[in-house]
Amino acid sequence: MKHTIICVGIGLALTCSAVFAGDGDLDGTFGQDGRQTVAFDLGVTNWDQLVGLHLDVDGRILLTGSVENDAGSGVGIARLTPDGKPDDTFVPVFYRNLAHLRFFPFASVLQADGRLVVAGSSAFTFINSDAAVCRFLADGKIDLGFGDPVTPGCRAIDIGPSDTPSAMLIQQDGMIVLVGGTYDLNLNTSVPMAIRLDSAGVPDDSFGDAGIKVFEELETSFSLDDVALSPKGDLVALAASAVNGDADYRVVRLRSKDGELDSTFDDDGIVDIAIGDGEDYPSALRVGSDGAITIAGNTSVGNDLCQVAVKLDALGTVDTAFDGDGIYIDEECGPFGVRSLHIQEDGKIVLLGNFEGDAGFRTVRLMPEGGRDDTYGDKGASVVSFPGVLSYQPARIIGQGEQMLIAGSVQNDGIGEFDFGIARLGTLDDSIFEHDFELPKP
Repeated sequence: MKHTIICVGIGLALTCSAVFAGDGDLDGTFGQDGRQTVAFDLGVTNWDQLVGLHLDVDGRILLTGSVENDAGSGVGIARLTPDGKPDDTFVPVFYRNLAHLRFFPFASVLQADGRLVVAGSSAFTFINSDAAVCRFLADGKIDLGFGDPVTPGCRAIDIGPSDTPSAMLIQQDGMIVLVGGTYDLNLNTSVPMAIRLDSAGVPDDSFGDAGIKVFEELETSFSLDDVALSPKGDLVALAASAVNGDADYRVVRLRSKDGELDSTFDDDGIVDIAIGDGEDYPSALRVGSDGAITIAGNTSVGNDLCQVAVKLDALGTVDTAFDGDGIYIDEECGPFGVRSLHIQEDGKIVLLGNFEGDAGFRTVRLMPEGGRDDTYGDKGASVVSFPGVLSYQPARIIGQGEQMLIAGSVQNDGIGEFDFGIARLGTLDDSIFEHDFELPKP
């Protein structure tokens, strides 16, 4: 963590102060006054949509997303130094495999060896799309040893007429897992799906049907929207479910060995959670080292959205020790949709969303036992805005040592242009460390 050191000398006496970024405040040593934007500006709409935020082994920051040029959409990759400056040793990447008409990334994961895996929807025509995965080397070049020889560096997976991955992870054995939705012609609706590839991008025959698992039994959910690993290596996935009419939160656990629902998780592998009387839409989940599950999302109250956090134990039972009933609903409701979730080392929960739609990125920090952490920001909430930006689409939040990085897409004018936007927040209490020194006599 960088600190600003201020020293004032009077005669032979020297007083030094170390100034820390306040809890939830912008860290002015990062980027430009705590913020940084990245614009690819390759033409057409200049619509750059961030989907991934990662730290490599050297602390450099990787930003990934969907970028457009005159030929269509593809993968955009940019790299910043640890303090948020453009990395002059890395040339920003735009990649679109020639076999694809368009490629829309939705998720990315950084491997331990520095290679970046990006998943999305690959359109071969203007109507049909397949799930697709591409892998890039640490220098941004496509990894030609990955995927299908027909599309070197990438693998397209055709399930139905429209296949859309939403989230992705890499197992400890290097297997790549995608979750999302596929359109089922028999049911005439989208249903959840999961795909597993080996580390070379080849479908894993031990998982589902030739690496593909379609969950028609989960037809009341249209897609799996996030996924994490349990301590035992099983897959824990998040969805919205309309089983009770209105949308509710749904968590499913899949056996790692074959992708089937795990009957040891709430008897059938499925847990449905009703938050409020209106529509409930989950956004993100994390699984702790003890198997406990934390979920972030929203619940609708009239025309407003209220931010929500839910805790389950490893068996899928709502943890009533969290906020009294296992469910936290923020008292301040409005157009504040949650998009991502971060759990600090001290167990505090940070929710990332937007503020009044167009006013900034908004974070709310909760205590491990529930309720806002009033030491953070303004009564537990912090809003970050960018100069000249009209609207915000928050996407990701991760820890960076004692600080947090929040990122998404920011609109800089009224004609639809979006750039990648990132900011760094302090997570320590406001403090000034002062120490007096006596200089040696000449």
